[in-house]
Amino acid sequence: AHMVSSFEMEEFCNLGDASGDEATLALIDTACTACMRSMNWRLAFSKQLPESVRYEPLQLFKTFHFANGSSTASQIQVWEIPICLCGRPGEVHSAEVPEGNTPLLLSISALESLNAIIFMKEKGIKLQELGIALPWSTTRTRHLAIDVSL
Repeated sequence: AHMVSSFEMEEFCNLGDASGDEATLALIDTACTACMRSMNWRLAFSKQLPESVRYEPLQLFKTFHFANGSSTASQIQVWEIPICLCGRPGEVHSAEVPEGNTPLLLSISALESLNAIIFMKEKGIKLQELGIALPWSTTRTRHLAIDVSL
């Protein structure tokens, strides 16, 4: 396993999204049954990481079933992606689709494990498992998202 020093993680956790793009945003997706994202999102997100912070593919593969009944033609590889929420480092296991620009989707099970409560009127989310609350933002396509680099 790759060890990251606390300084490096602190540097990563204080990056923020100064670029104004959506490379550090993950969608709050209460319809998604497993975390997933595109290769393009991973590559854009990785540019925000200090060189010492690694992400890696796991020896784990998934077939994705979509709401319309279709599914991926083949099994897609799951990756371990480092994230930071309010200064708390962690990781998400998410399947990588090769095409498109899908951002990281935080699935039902991910939100459940964080014991998330979404406050629509206040535009915030409480992650009870971590004891933190943070604002959510709206992407250009009007999806609810949180920054996973703070």
